[in-house]
Amino acid sequence: MKKILLVIFFITVTSFPQNNNLTLPQCVDVSISDVILRDTISSRLILGAENIIPNQDQPPFTFQFFNRQKTQLLTCEFCPGDYLYSLSEFKVHMNITDESKLNIDSLGSKIIVLENILSFKSGKNIEIGIDVSEVIKILGKPINIENEEGSDIFHYELKNPLDNPNEKPEPFTIEFLNSFRSHLYYGIYKFRNGKLIEFAFGFPMP
Repeated sequence: MKKILLVIFFITVTSFPQNNNLTLPQCVDVSISDVILRDTISSRLILGAENIIPNQDQPPFTFQFFNRQKTQLLTCEFCPGDYLYSLSEFKVHMNITDESKLNIDSLGSKIIVLENILSFKSGKNIEIGIDVSEVIKILGKPINIENEEGSDIFHYELKNPLDNPNEKPEPFTIEFLNSFRSHLYYGIYKFRNGKLIEFAFGFPMP
């Protein structure tokens, strides 16, 4: 029994892929409010291990959190087969629905209020409400822009150049994707009247 516990402890502690010397491609963001993608330690410390244990019957496994004022909603995705507490995608959007109806999500799970977080801010200081020009300054030009019901949606994407030999990759792409054990990274940023109202990024499920 002790050997099993030691193995579990070793996996959960050493599974996160972060490299302090890793240089991120410009279009990449990897954290929300200090919770890092596929980092088993930061997710437990910030979100609470008891709040991100996969307990739904079928994928995708999602976990939702409010900021203190319940004005923003953070959705985290867990990819089946990944390390426990390893989150592969983040999505932040404004909460404009009746708060009393959103204490429980559509699957019947409780939405946790993170009292210490006023706003869900990314590692590159992107948060709801900033100007479109600021996002472009931080992430560069998107690969695609689409319009949907008066909103502009910016798309960013990184693919492993080994899988896409005809595309010219951003610098540090291979090292970044290998570090996070992924072949694809995406970022989606939605604007209305020049202000960011929703964003998501991470590593989609295969």
